[in-house]
Amino acid sequence: MIKMRRQKHIFNSGIIGNCAYIAHVGNDSNINLLCWPSFEDSFVFGTLLDEHQGGRFSITPPSGIIHSSQYYVENTNILCSTIESAEGSYRITDYAPRFEQYEPYYKPLILIRKIELISGHPKVRVECDPKYHFGKSSFQKNRGSNHIQFEWGDVKMRLVTNMPTSHSSTIGPI
Repeated sequence: MIKMRRQKHIFNSGIIGNCAYIAHVGNDSNINLLCWPSFEDSFVFGTLLDEHQGGRFSITPPSGIIHSSQYYVENTNILCSTIESAEGSYRITDYAPRFEQYEPYYKPLILIRKIELISGHPKVRVECDPKYHFGKSSFQKNRGSNHIQFEWGDVKMRLVTNMPTSHSSTIGPI
């Protein structure tokens, strides 16, 4: 059983990673900085560096955030962000898997974001709008039945979800 630690850390963002990448997750749920596919590449989400052209990956209530907090699951790099809105509250659990397989550790290029209802009937708006070349280029977006494929040259990212991808009001500026 995973022991949950409820003590809030004191920063405006948390960090998750698996030694292949590091992501800064703001207490507003936005991925504020993520270089992809490696530390040496351009950011794909970089509002920490450029608020307007940095790209976003946020999960926010359309009515606005009343309160938010973050904590780590004890002895892990699993970050939980709790968002409260007028309609209710939800938790976003962010982590980067890393485990032993064949070699000492397998560090897949996977960022997992899980949304869980806490109370009420909150609505969420998922905005996933990656940028490249330090905010100068946009990815080509292709929708599938349960995913959106983002491509720029040989860099490919896929957002896989059980939410509908056909409604721009649900999935952001696609």
